[in-house]
Amino acid sequence: MTGRNVQKPDNGSAAGKSGAADFGSIRSGKLTYTVKWVKNGIYRYFYLTCPSCGAVSMFAVSHPRPEDILNPGDVPEAEMPENDHCFKASGYGDPVVCCKKCGELFFNRYVLDPRIFPKPESAARKSLRECRPLILSGLGVLAFFTICYFRLILDWNPAEPLTPEQVIFLDTCVRFVFTLLQVGLMVFIGIEIYSACEKNLGRLKSPSFFPEEPGYLELLVRMGVAVPQKFLEAIKRNDPARIAAVVPAVPNYTELPDGKRLYRKIFGRCSCCGAGLCSSGDCSLRLGRTIRVCPECREEYYDPDFREIAREAAPRDFYRKARETNQDARAGMRIIYIYDLLFALGGGLYFLHFAGVFNSSERIRDSFPEFSLVMYMTVYIFLLLIAWELLRENFRIFRETAYPESRFSEWLKDSEKRFRNPVYAQKYDLGRKAFDSGACQGGATQE
Repeated sequence: MTGRNVQKPDNGSAAGKSGAADFGSIRSGKLTYTVKWVKNGIYRYFYLTCPSCGAVSMFAVSHPRPEDILNPGDVPEAEMPENDHCFKASGYGDPVVCCKKCGELFFNRYVLDPRIFPKPESAARKSLRECRPLILSGLGVLAFFTICYFRLILDWNPAEPLTPEQVIFLDTCVRFVFTLLQVGLMVFIGIEIYSACEKNLGRLKSPSFFPEEPGYLELLVRMGVAVPQKFLEAIKRNDPARIAAVVPAVPNYTELPDGKRLYRKIFGRCSCCGAGLCSSGDCSLRLGRTIRVCPECREEYYDPDFREIAREAAPRDFYRKARETNQDARAGMRIIYIYDLLFALGGGLYFLHFAGVFNSSERIRDSFPEFSLVMYMTVYIFLLLIAWELLRENFRIFRETAYPESRFSEWLKDSEKRFRNPVYAQKYDLGRKAFDSGACQGGATQE
């Protein structure tokens, strides 16, 4: 099983060598717990280690698998992962790594191949795109207000020269546009810095191998990677003799009576197309619909992150357990949201002060106080819209995971209503029977 040539590092015995990758001999990389690079400020000091020579790289892992840790005796009890279900990939990049010391290839299970698992759009860019209609509407209203102010209040006549008051007004408009451009430039620079940090700190680079290369998918399956079913189906169509080598230990789907498939969610991804799915954030136990639809491939999947309390032995006790389980995560989120609220209020007060609302003498010196107030508040509203788009999903999770006692009957009623649909009940029973043994593998990931 060989892939395309991989250039090995120019160091000693490996100097100038370029050999084909033997996927059958590639071993999984291990992790070493060390405080060697403590200045990096990383919470958990687990670093990727070459299984051949033991060289420790600078690639840090936050959610390791216990079986990958070479020196578990050195790991403090508070930082030792409980089980393999705590595992989470750190980002996107090349899972086949060439050791810089010995030149051997090994496998890094803590990154995802973007050619197999679709990389989600940057949250900042996505939020800006979703804000675009509101921002354009706000600019349109502001432009209409500006024209009306210039035409009706300042009595502009195109046939006559501009008055000094009209010249000052136009100068005010130019300053506002300049301020708006500055804000836009700051947002753009922030997005670019975020993208650069994601690329450089996450060690992102183009994968060395393509999914079509013989042996590559077999390597991924052997390493325990949940290869999406669409790639396995392609192998089954194009090369049936190879399908036995890429059959996962746990099936990606179960057959429904109507001939359709119910896929599973594993490590936060759809087992059909590999797309990232609805994340439960830091809240490890959620209540709600268990049978969901993948937004990418539109196939139904069983989501073990969500539980139906109507099918629990003691619904009220389980409801109380869900509230207690999410309590610590919600406490941290509450602090973040209080800080965001104070920051937003402070920003609003700053813009109002800049417009002279709290200073009568400043407003007297301003030739157009009402217009200045509209300008500054428009910029403030733009920033609020962008911030809300960034926080909206997390805020929804925070609101939904409160689970107050007063809403127990409501949650139970909704769950019972879903099970009055025999089709949903049948899918739930089949999914739970087929996938519940690996329910924790649905653990949500943060993209």
